[in-house]
Amino acid sequence: CPASVIYDGSAQTPCTAVATGASGLTESLAVTYADNTDAGIASASASFAGDANHTASSGSTTFTIAKADQTITPSTVSDAGYVIGSTATLDASASSGLPVTYSASGPCSLSDNTLTFTGAGTCALTTSQAGDTNFNAAPDVVQNLNVTFVFNGFLQPISGTAHTINTTTSVFKGGSTVPVKFQLMDANGNVVQASSAPMFWVSASLGFLSSDATPLAYSDTPTSGNLFKFDSASGRYIYNWSTKNVASGNWYEIMAFADGQVFWTIIGLK
Repeated sequence: CPASVIYDGSAQTPCTAVATGASGLTESLAVTYADNTDAGIASASASFAGDANHTASSGSTTFTIAKADQTITPSTVSDAGYVIGSTATLDASASSGLPVTYSASGPCSLSDNTLTFTGAGTCALTTSQAGDTNFNAAPDVVQNLNVTFVFNGFLQPISGTAHTINTTTSVFKGGSTVPVKFQLMDANGNVVQASSAPMFWVSASLGFLSSDATPLAYSDTPTSGNLFKFDSASGRYIYNWSTKNVASGNWYEIMAFADGQVFWTIIGLK
């Protein structure tokens, strides 16, 4: 018998037995097994009944049935990520057929095989299978899922979709205040907030402004510092950018950083 074989769900019969003796006796014998299906120690035995020239004999031995390895096929998830408030149904499986278990960390929560995304960031989904008497534990599978806000662009007076300079790009009067406003929403259209105040940032000049547009002029009180303020009444983040010390006659890129997401657009100062 071999020293060990690997569990495969069927009865293991790896041994052979032969009776040998004087006068060229060579007779194959039937092998009888015990405990030879599940992982553990199996036994094998064989007997020779004897004949006119040979006495009867028997023998036995043991061999090990080792636990089998197993792997996990991970859940089918979206490569594009998920939006806050959405859910994913988990469908991972183990090659052993044993049930898998899930755990999650980050902005997400688990209920049975349903994963709910509760905030922006990275949800780490871990799938495990601990093994049993016949299977070794499977290597854990970790899937990092990106969770984002719904952002529909900056709000008026900014044309929030201007990612290129064109006739719809917003132009403001140099030296005035530019009200930068936006909302963050979940998958169901509910207004949500970032875990910390989003940060405002403006680029260096993108180039000389050439536009016939009449510049917009606002005199809202400038926001101090570089963090947006959340207005609970309107559900909007607001940053009043003072352009008093910013060169006019140029295009600029303005950005909002919120929980790892970057929202941006282009405006002009004239």
